[in-house]
Amino acid sequence: MLPPMLYLLILMLRDSEAQQTCDDVSILVDPSELVVEFGQSAEINCSTGKENDVKLLWKSPDGYELQLENYFVTWTVTNISDWNPQPQCIIITSDELRCGKTPSITVYKNPESVLVYDVSYSYQGLEGTQLHLQCDVDNVAPIQNLTVTWYQGNEAIKTDGFSHANKSETPTSESSSLKLNLTRKHNRAQFRCEAQLNLGRHVSAVSSEPFTKSVEYKPAVECPSSFTGEEHNFTLNMIRCQSDANPRASVEWYHRGRRANASVLLSRTDAGEYDFVANNKHGSANTTITIVVEYPSNFPNLFSEVFVDKGGNASLSCEAEGNPAPELRWSYDAEGHENVGNQSILLVTGVTSNTTYYCTATNKLGKKRKQVYVHVETATTASTLTTPAADVMAEPACPLKLEPNTAVVRFGDQVSVKCSTSSTQAVGMGWEARLGGIAFKQNVTSVLWEVEKLEDLTIEPECYATIHGKQCSKKLPVILYKIPDGVFISQSNHTGPMVEGMMYQLRCDIINVAPVRSLSVTWYQGKDVKHTKTFNYATPNFKNMSSSLSISASRSGNGTQYSCKAQLNLGPEGPATPPTVTSLPYTTIVHFEPTLICPDRYDVKENAVHNLPCVTEGNPEPLITWLRDGKEVSLPSHAPEIHEQNTTVAVVRGRNVSLGCSAEGNPSPDLRWKYSPAANIRVTEGGRHKNISITAATSTNAGTYICVAKNELGNVTRPVTLRVATGIITVSVQNRHRKHRRKSNN
Repeated sequence: MLPPMLYLLILMLRDSEAQQTCDDVSILVDPSELVVEFGQSAEINCSTGKENDVKLLWKSPDGYELQLENYFVTWTVTNISDWNPQPQCIIITSDELRCGKTPSITVYKNPESVLVYDVSYSYQGLEGTQLHLQCDVDNVAPIQNLTVTWYQGNEAIKTDGFSHANKSETPTSESSSLKLNLTRKHNRAQFRCEAQLNLGRHVSAVSSEPFTKSVEYKPAVECPSSFTGEEHNFTLNMIRCQSDANPRASVEWYHRGRRANASVLLSRTDAGEYDFVANNKHGSANTTITIVVEYPSNFPNLFSEVFVDKGGNASLSCEAEGNPAPELRWSYDAEGHENVGNQSILLVTGVTSNTTYYCTATNKLGKKRKQVYVHVETATTASTLTTPAADVMAEPACPLKLEPNTAVVRFGDQVSVKCSTSSTQAVGMGWEARLGGIAFKQNVTSVLWEVEKLEDLTIEPECYATIHGKQCSKKLPVILYKIPDGVFISQSNHTGPMVEGMMYQLRCDIINVAPVRSLSVTWYQGKDVKHTKTFNYATPNFKNMSSSLSISASRSGNGTQYSCKAQLNLGPEGPATPPTVTSLPYTTIVHFEPTLICPDRYDVKENAVHNLPCVTEGNPEPLITWLRDGKEVSLPSHAPEIHEQNTTVAVVRGRNVSLGCSAEGNPSPDLRWKYSPAANIRVTEGGRHKNISITAATSTNAGTYICVAKNELGNVTRPVTLRVATGIITVSVQNRHRKHRRKSNN
């Protein structure tokens, strides 16, 4: 028999060896980390390097032992239904010690649906406003491994993670939002969101259907600054001018204040400045382009004669037309070989015989030749007319009278001015003008300058007369005016609502007006005059002008209307009532901080329903929060309740149909519809109602539409199934007493 102390030492050594067994025996779990989709099969192997004196088994969290083997055991599930399985591989040593190892298992579930919709439910947006999209990811797990990525086209623009969310192995739903300030670049852009589960080496992604947004915006135009074309060989439509607008802009061309036909071939008389104008319901834009018309060389007269005394000098004129300006060459050889000059005037000295000279005009579009015949005559003595000096001194230097003194004419109207003289020594009179000129008439005391349709902005008619053997003249001042094509107000360098306390500029654009020096622009706030501007431009051409008004945004100015009036002040010779054009009123929208008016005391009866008499003012409408003793409290409230019941709605293809939803709750619930967007679907709302209107229903509109009512106390949903039929729908009507059925084929 062993001594007691030795026996105790042996027992201690045996215990020490037993405690080290788990460290000495390895347990191999393969795979050690498993990612498996809910409802799918799973398999994990467990083994040990020792084949003898050990046993292996799998143990479930509830204590159930799955199977028992010597050195290799497999955990198998054909349809995993536990969101947090924790099987443990157990090794049993020869001395009955149990050691275990638990693999890491992640059970995931892809979303049942990923849906994008416009929170504002607006089918069309306006440039400068905000787009607010929401992406709903329904029934996904585990939520902490979820990321939602937003795409515009194929470009990722935003990513939201949910690692901060409360950890949950079971399925739950989450939302992500996207806010963008709309620009014309977003028109017809496609947005989608992609829900991705990041599970280590395993990545699972589900994408929504694309959401297409229509953005409306005012026109922007682009044209070359100038364009050169060959006469009778181009139209305005051939000029590359572009308009970018939604809705599509109507485009027009203007020349000298009048609308031009863009499909008519242009001639040399059509050259000049043109305005390309684009308009839609959101505004207008314009740009000016200079059009140069090229045409071949030519002469007004291809033959002329000059008479000169023998031995005298002859001055020959060659007035050629053409664009580009033609080059001139003089010759007196019929073949043109004898070059004698290249100026428009050729001076020939000591003429002794009759000679024919030729002037040739050449530009890149063609060549023309003019013939000038020089006749030599015998010198004659001209009689002279003598006038008594006393008669000359008795009259004014140039006794011409114009009636009226100044011609004020609307662009395109008829004009006539009489020029007369009181002199008894007048030999004759005439008018020098580009239009309506009157050749010299002998033995008259008056001549009438008349144009049926005046469109020349720079015309300067001049009346002349020969009196006492000398010529005198008087120019007629002409004011050709044009009323503006339009007067428009917009904000400068800003879109959207104003903010209280900030300074803003309103801009008044006056389109195609002349003459600018006669223009004044008056700004009105309501009926009150705020500012008047005049212009000192001397140009007679049509111009687009503008005037600005600075305003300070305030809450009292919210909804104030501004207008501007363009007026042409044409002097005493002009119309009795000055021509004016006034813009449409521009209404300001001002955002400002809320104010609150409440009584200091309000008595109520217990258990009675009361509406507290507090008045708020703010833009946008303020959100109200109640505090009691400094802590936020809620007024008596309840979760939302939807009035309508679950239902199925049938409609014949091509017909219109509406789906309604209304709810009550306190706080007032937010109503929204979940559906697949389409161009023929609009959402309208009023009060506590939100309806879906479908125009000309198609088979693609069929499906389930879900109305969701939500406030801080909860949410409730109501599905509506829409069935689109190809023919007449079966209708059933039933009451307490009897049931009627009318039936026909779909």
